[in-house]
Amino acid sequence: MTYRLVITLMTLMLTGCGKPSASPDNSAATAPAATRLEPPPGASQSPTSLTPTGSVATSPPVATPSVAELESRYLVARDLYSKLLVLNHLPELPAAEALAMLTRLFEQEEDAELRAELLFSLLDIEGEVAGKLDLLALAIQPNQPYSVRITAVDLLVELNHEEGIAILQNFLTDPDPEIRQAVADAVELLRSASR
Repeated sequence: MTYRLVITLMTLMLTGCGKPSASPDNSAATAPAATRLEPPPGASQSPTSLTPTGSVATSPPVATPSVAELESRYLVARDLYSKLLVLNHLPELPAAEALAMLTRLFEQEEDAELRAELLFSLLDIEGEVAGKLDLLALAIQPNQPYSVRITAVDLLVELNHEEGIAILQNFLTDPDPEIRQAVADAVELLRSASR
């Protein structure tokens, strides 16, 4: 009995219990403030199981939750991983509804890291440029945490829309010198891209 337990424990230790090992490249402590968080690998995949013949069987597709259900799940979730799983459903929703939900969640979210993640989720929504610009204009305001503001600047550049320049120009005289510099660089990038 003890021998079997030791062998089982050694096997689990050698295989790492199926979890990826932490490497310096994946360390959360070394991630920059404007880095998008991702759920663990395979988290968004369909559940699978082995059939009696040893082949892999996938579960039938699950219906997309409603916007109200996803918003409720996000608000009651207590951990980062659960909130990120909710955000993974955004591409399945109608774009306007997904954007409205993101905006509401952004306004309610107190954690700066999650606010930045909500902004990154804008990239998962097709179209709706005007609404995205409105949310980014809200996110760059001086009352937002630094990491949220920098993320908003980065995403305004990534959207590469001429209205982004007008939004950014309002912050060329920002009290924070790092924000001022980031905004000036972003304006220059957008201007050079439009030429």
